[in-house]
Amino acid sequence: MIKDDILKLIHKYLKEHNKERVGCLRYLLSQIKYKEIDLKKDITDEETYELLRKEVKKRREAIELFQKGNRPDLVLANLSEIKIIEEFLPPALPEEEIIKIIDDILAKSEGESHPGKIIGMVMSLSKGRAEGGIIAKLVQQKLNKS
Repeated sequence: MIKDDILKLIHKYLKEHNKERVGCLRYLLSQIKYKEIDLKKDITDEETYELLRKEVKKRREAIELFQKGNRPDLVLANLSEIKIIEEFLPPALPEEEIIKIIDDILAKSEGESHPGKIIGMVMSLSKGRAEGGIIAKLVQQKLNKS
């Protein structure tokens, strides 16, 4: 499980005195535990991936705000945390794969042109390995071409 991997890495980085990684990993572990308390059960790896993606998204939004506020130190801190979190996520689907999934859905849907429904189908087929923003952009491009 991912939770066990995080615990092992916390111990490793504690021995190496890597405060940045320890802090980020402890935060992730606490978020996982909060989620388990809310659900009253151990969470699966898929649920953990979803939680980690949300954490990455939060940090990307924070980076945008810090850039507007001219805080390069906080931008760098959030970028390094994103790199740490992404080590636990499965590799993202390349755009070519996403486009192929979109084409398959459009071919099967026979004229369905509501972007929200198509994006939802692509999200379920990609099993969380693609970001919603990228999927939305590619779906809009496909629908505008047709």
